Amino acid sequence: MVEIIYLDIDGILRDEQKGVPDSAAWTIGQCRKYGIRIVICTGRSSGMVQEDVMALQTDGMISGGGCYIQYRGREAQLVQKWKWNGRWYLELLPKGCNKGTAVYRLNKELGILKSRSMSFGDGVNDIDMMKATGVAVAVGSGDMRIRKYASSVCEAAAEDGIYKELVRRNIIHPWERSAVL
Repeated sequence: MVEIIYLDIDGILRDEQKGVPDSAAWTIGQCRKYGIRIVICTGRSSGMVQEDVMALQTDGMISGGGCYIQYRGREAQLVQKWKWNGRWYLELLPKGCNKGTAVYRLNKELGILKSRSMSFGDGVNDIDMMKATGVAVAVGSGDMRIRKYASSVCEAAAEDGIYKELVRRNIIHPWERSAVL
């Protein structure tokens, strides 16, 4: 059983033109209803994360390419910081700081086995994150080089990729969504 899902933003959780699709917001809510933790995992500094992503009800965020871990309002790791206008900006990645090491560290802190974690990625900077989780999903429209690290391939955000992949894996159920539409 999956206990935690790590989501990259661009092209996976959010479409650049349309923003976060309703299906992704609903899926996050369903996962949390089932006790599955949702953590945003982005190369962006937290100060550069879009407002519609920040408005989602997630459990935490790994940002700055893995330099900053925030979980349920508590800061777990901060490698470097620069605060401006109330938000953190992390730009340079120190050696050994990447999404994968942050995922490993958060899973360890939460007592979650690698086999019970899942990630969605689309770029080369997601490879370490994908290697650190038991189930790794590549987005079909993403960089072809990541597919060899993926357990499966899903659709992009604009095509409801997260929702469709979690339905295929029987983690969430389409009839529950039909009931609220």
